[in-house]
Amino acid sequence: YKEADDADLHVCISHKRRRMISTTKQCRAAVGKQCVEVPAGDDPAFPCFVGTRLVGNSTGARILNGGRYSVVQIGECVRLVDELTKENFDMSKEAISKHCLLAHAMTYNKVQGSTESGTIILHDTSSNFFRKCHLMVGLSRATDGPK
Repeated sequence: YKEADDADLHVCISHKRRRMISTTKQCRAAVGKQCVEVPAGDDPAFPCFVGTRLVGNSTGARILNGGRYSVVQIGECVRLVDELTKENFDMSKEAISKHCLLAHAMTYNKVQGSTESGTIILHDTSSNFFRKCHLMVGLSRATDGPK
């Protein structure tokens, strides 16, 4: 099994934990890479590099809520590729901070309806707020395990 730090997706109840996991993983992944800083929006500022994975958090500026995007070029603007349609488009760093979240960690509500591959870690299972519906959402996201 993979270690917790190697998980492909962390699923949490709280946005506070989601932000902490995503920011920590992104900062570690950015070491030694050419980066631009995406300013703080709903989430803290983060270093963005080619390969950064994002998830849409609202619909607007060519982003769909729940859509998956990868950074393919950085500069004054950031070029993203829609992982579903394979369409490339440019966005400002400010627009990314407004419409996207890092895809390392998401809340149970955010992953509902999505399909994930790889290792998924479910957090907050001992929380007073954790319900059977969270367990069902978390467990039913995975399509396959680690290769």
